[in-house]
Amino acid sequence: MEQLSRWVQVLYRAGSRRRLALLLAGLLIGVLVVGLGFAYIIVFVAGLTGNIASLTANPIFPILGIGLIGMGVGATMFNFVRLNERMMSYISPTNDGQSILNLVYERMASADKPRVVVFSNGIGLFILLNALKDKVSSVDVVLPQGEDTQIYGELLQANQLNLRNVFISKIPNGTLCAEFTDDSVVEGMLALKETRNKPGIRRLYVKYDDTHTPDNTQIINPELIDSIQRADAVVFGPTSLFSGIIASVLPADVSAALRNTHGLKVFICPVMTEPGKTDNFSVSDHVTSVEQHGNFNLDYVILNTKRISYDLAEKYYDYGAEQVLLNLDEFEHTYLKVDFSARLGEIRQLNHAVLIDDDLINASVQKILGQADEKLVVRHDPDKLKDVFEKIFDHIEYRRNLTSTT
Repeated sequence: MEQLSRWVQVLYRAGSRRRLALLLAGLLIGVLVVGLGFAYIIVFVAGLTGNIASLTANPIFPILGIGLIGMGVGATMFNFVRLNERMMSYISPTNDGQSILNLVYERMASADKPRVVVFSNGIGLFILLNALKDKVSSVDVVLPQGEDTQIYGELLQANQLNLRNVFISKIPNGTLCAEFTDDSVVEGMLALKETRNKPGIRRLYVKYDDTHTPDNTQIINPELIDSIQRADAVVFGPTSLFSGIIASVLPADVSAALRNTHGLKVFICPVMTEPGKTDNFSVSDHVTSVEQHGNFNLDYVILNTKRISYDLAEKYYDYGAEQVLLNLDEFEHTYLKVDFSARLGEIRQLNHAVLIDDDLINASVQKILGQADEKLVVRHDPDKLKDVFEKIFDHIEYRRNLTSTT
């Protein structure tokens, strides 16, 4: 019964692809044309033997027959080869004895899952990737400058996460600079991370060497650009707003690719503000900072609405951080009636993005690396994030179906 179900699923998935349907139709037409060619020849032979009217003995009949057979064989072979290539693309070599049916089923199922690019790092990256596990066909990770791609790659593979590539968003011949609300400026990624006693960041920008004039049309990160262009979704966070996300979208080629990609752009809003970086930032401040620095609009904003406990909030406040929640003005201006997924309903929108807000966190005890102390921290919950991304990926599938029917 399971085998029959998988055959049905394979045929259903294959049949839903317009190109595959055209190949099957071409194959059928080729066979029919071959049959018609043979029919002309048979009729001609019958005419010669006097079994039917002598009109059918006309020499044009075998010429037509041979021509139709040639065209039919050509069309049949062409469509058969293309169909074979398409079906075999779902199958990879294996030595584990797995059946061809299971290979085809699993590869087709994977092909239907979205390709995702993630801008994140640290514990937030691992939380997100565990939320996306088994929900995506592939993940490409974009790390901030100064991170070690090899270490991340090894850790991700060790966690059996379906990873393709780990990139660094490069800014050659340029220095990352942060301008603060008191007009002071720090230069370099390391200095940017050590800003706890600063009044908050106003903007990030790149200062280029005097001998190098930036060319906004030059492709500096070609493999990353290609990945963004082919992505079904690009996810920003959860991680530091400025040093983890914005620093990576500043290169002109990266921001242009993000602006032009057809993939959905999803921002996971931080749970807490960062001392010296995002002090007093509202949800809108976070969203606007990403959109203005990257020069693109977000499609989704994922926001936690569960308030942390008073004791935990007090500890974070002593550290200089506070929870990021919708303020009253933002809350009153987030509702909008729109036609979403062919259903008229009430959704919440922030700037240009659909707002998805829910209980998305948990508090856990975390051991401080190299120390005996432990501390209670609040993080996004991967299982709760998984539920959110299932809704977003449904939207991707909906858009695919619209495209395939037009």
